[in-house]
Amino acid sequence: MADCVERLRYHEKLTLESATEVVAERFSMTPDSVKLAWKENHKEVKRIHALEKECFGRVDDVVWPG
Repeated sequence: MADCVERLRYHEKLTLESATEVVAERFSMTPDSVKLAWKENHKEVKRIHALEKECFGRVDDVVWPG
């Protein structure tokens, strides 16, 4: 979920709150649950995105599960 939030923020230029709401709707969760997951994982996700950009020259858009 944190990965989806960060990819939406990167590509769609959404605020944290807006991206959280989009992800919450897609995962049928509350925005508070998504924000908690984001808080726990966003630093690692940003590190992975930096590596993705370094290795491939881009950060791919969000890919929704299922």
